[in-house]
Parts: sequence; C-alpha cells; structure tokens
Amino acid sequence: MLSSCIVGNGVSSGVLTDVKSDKLTAKFLTSAGTFNVQNITCGAKYCPSGVAITNAETLHINIIYKLMSILLGFTLIGIIIAFFMDPLPEETKINQTPQLKLCFSTIKNLKDPMILLLVPITIFNGMEQGFVYGEYTKAFVACSLGINMIGYSMICFGSAACFVSMFIGFIVKWSGTYALMIFGMFAHLSLMTWFLVWDTQAYPSHIFYIGAMCCGVTSSIWMSQTNAIYGIYFSNKQGAAFSIFRLFQSSGFTIAFVYGNILCVSTKIYILMVFLVVSIAMYSIVEFKYQKNHFKDVKVVKQEYDEKDMVAIL
Repeated sequence: MLSSCIVGNGVSSGVLTDVKSDKLTAKFLTSAGTFNVQNITCGAKYCPSGVAITNAETLHINIIYKLMSILLGFTLIGIIIAFFMDPLPEETKINQTPQLKLCFSTIKNLKDPMILLLVPITIFNGMEQGFVYGEYTKAFVACSLGINMIGYSMICFGSAACFVSMFIGFIVKWSGTYALMIFGMFAHLSLMTWFLVWDTQAYPSHIFYIGAMCCGVTSSIWMSQTNAIYGIYFSNKQGAAFSIFRLFQSSGFTIAFVYGNILCVSTKIYILMVFLVVSIAMYSIVEFKYQKNHFKDVKVVKQEYDEKDMVAIL
C-alpha cells in the first residue's frame, strides 16, 4: 500500500509538472456573475464552500485523461501478471474459509466486547488517513504551493511511513505495543496542534514536506499496530477479526470524506483529536483485559508444569 503511494504519486507528479503552480484560487458564483478570489486562507483556517469552484477542481480534461489512462494501464499490467502467477497449493485452498461462512462469522463476532472496544481506534485509523489524503493535500499543500506539489508531498508521506514501518517491529520488542500506542497518541496530538497554529504563508515550501513526513510517521504506527493488535488478540479467529478491521477502517475513510466538503479544517482537526483520545482510552481497557487474562493463562500453565515435575520426582 505504501509503496504504491510512492510510485503512484511519483507518476502523478510527473504528469502535473506542467500545471501552473499558482496558489489556490476560486471562482464564486453570484447572481451578478463570477468573480475570482486570489488569497484563500490556507491551513487550519481553510473552509470549503458549496458555491466555490477552485482551480484544483478545474484541471484540463487532457491531464485527467492522461492520469486515468496511466491508472488503467497499471491495472491491466497487474491483471496480466496475475495470470502468470503460480496457483495456490491445494492445502491452502482446502484451509480457506468459505466466503458465506466468513460473512456470518464476522457478523457474529461483532458482539464480542473486545472487538467493540477496538472499533473506535479502527475507525480513527481510516479517518486520519482520510485527513492526510483529503485535507492536508488540499488545504495545506495545494492551497499554498499549488496542485502540482501534492504528489511530491505524498511521496514524502509514503517514504517516511515505509522507513518507520521497517523499524517498528524492533521498537515494539523493546517498548511493547501499548507504550508505542501511547507515544503515537501524544505524537499525533502534537502534530494536530501544530497544524492548528501553523501559518502556512510564513514558512518555506520544505516545511510542507516535513509535515507530510510527520503524518507518515504517525500513520505507520496506527497502520502497523492496529493490524498487530487484531492478529494477536484474536489469533483464533483472524479471518473474522480482520474482516471487521477492514470494515470499520473503510468506515473511517468514508466518514472523513463525507464531512470533507462541509466542515472547516480546524473543526476536522478537533474531531480527530477528541476521537483519538477516546479511542486510546477504550483500547486501554482492551489491553488491560488481555494482559490480565494472559497473566492468568501463564500462571495456570506454570502450575501444571510444577505439578508434573512433582509427580516425576515422586
């Protein structure tokens, strides 16, 4: 996913190189006609309008056709490669859960209190990615630097996320998942606070790429650790658990884009911050229950081994 983010945005950056790199402007429709507004407020103060048509939304049709043609080309290449791949082993096919059974299992496991407590952090996972793709690219990068700079900022986002993801496994061995999640919460809250007070006109262009990299660091924590949490906590029903994970992560994406053209960016940031704190609080309950049950299981196993050793001595 992250590698495709780098490659895809590299391609789009190449296509959009010739696009004029003006700051975001808009045409407001009124009864007297249209008039242009040059200095739209960028950053956290950016507010969408139902009657504004920005220059980021009026790309030349040839550029849109070119981008869609490249996307279609990559899709066809992927389909062709899939035909030449080795088929799945028979053993793997036998062990696969039927789709209908998996669907019913997913619905049944929605009643699990542990999964319900993890729903908020899963939805947040999708919402924060939706914020980066939908709000940071438009309200910060396109608004201040131009639409042709979006691809380069997202390359920085994907590169940072890939780089950090390679080391998260080693960090978790030393710190544990819960400590890393708490660190991620404070890091993300700090990042959102910076976005709230950031005067986008007072800083050079490279700061926007640093902001994208910071988003990549926090996203890598949420993406890797939420996957790990579902895999560890529900190891006996991973199929249904990851189906629920994808369901609510996609719901987070949907929520982020539904209110994307309604609320101001500052309001969206506050929503993310509050939702994150609530999500971590509910995840903490799950972590406490899991550690408590895990301690009991270890104690029982140790007691059984002690009894066997006693019998062997006798």
